[in-house]
Amino acid sequence: MKPRGCGCRRPLLGLALDLGQVEVLKGVASALYGASALRGVINFVSRRPDGAHDVLLNQTSRGGTDAGLWWASDPFTQGYAYSLIANVDRQASEDINGDGWADMPRVRRAVIRPRLYWADGSGAEMFLTVGAMLEDRSGGTVKDGRVPVGDPTGTAFVEALKTQRFDLGLNGHWPIAEDRTLTNSHRNFMAHMQQVMVIIPIDTNVHEA
Repeated sequence: MKPRGCGCRRPLLGLALDLGQVEVLKGVASALYGASALRGVINFVSRRPDGAHDVLLNQTSRGGTDAGLWWASDPFTQGYAYSLIANVDRQASEDINGDGWADMPRVRRAVIRPRLYWADGSGAEMFLTVGAMLEDRSGGTVKDGRVPVGDPTGTAFVEALKTQRFDLGLNGHWPIAEDRTLTNSHRNFMAHMQQVMVIIPIDTNVHEA
């Protein structure tokens, strides 16, 4: 259960820009993908360098703004190539039902993910991915919201979460026989999360001069 006032608005622009194709593998695939792949697997394949320079903008009626960028070198079969994907997301705090609590938190998020590709022209290829994500979100009470709810002499409640995530991935494919390919994949990530919950006293005393 998510804490009240800290719901998520997942950024989809990055996925839309980076998506090359979707593969649906029907049937049991537990031997390759683990115990959860009992009925099949949906594989999202990353977009390869295609020479395109794309910008996507999105604005919601609830105060959300997203901007995404895809920048890639020309298609290649041998040598080096690159791609860059970046997106920025902004969400204003929204109290939808007017109860003094943020149903949609205030969010600021930035993501960048450059990739470097290499191929030798005979089937061997590698690509290196570096990613970084910074996010700052805050929820809790808004405007006249108080704890306990409805008590004008209560206190404001603020819940905040700051996240920093960095990852590094390396994938490679090498043909070792006419019908066999060696695949190697490594991925490491480091994440730092800091959660802060603060109760702010509200001074309701009226002083006369």
